[in-house]
Amino acid sequence: GATPRWIAVKLGFQKYRFLTFKKLENDYFLSMLSEGNLSKIEQVENLLDPKITQVTGTVFSGNLKPFNELKIDLEENFSKRKKFPPFNFN
Repeated sequence: GATPRWIAVKLGFQKYRFLTFKKLENDYFLSMLSEGNLSKIEQVENLLDPKITQVTGTVFSGNLKPFNELKIDLEENFSKRKKFPPFNFN
């Protein structure tokens, strides 16, 4: 089936949040809650792709350790950065 690229949720006058979706390899999906300039979402996804593909390169086998490590790594990076660009992690 088709997956929407994004869904907008209105918070107030001219203020929105976006649920964004991207299909990845091996039946994985990336979903994010975003606010701001939606045209920048691809830049953020491109920044995340190298880290995400390290754990999505194989079909899910039940091992959550790589996903938990990725989660911790991304949380650390995003806690340091609130604005983009420049687009780089560690």
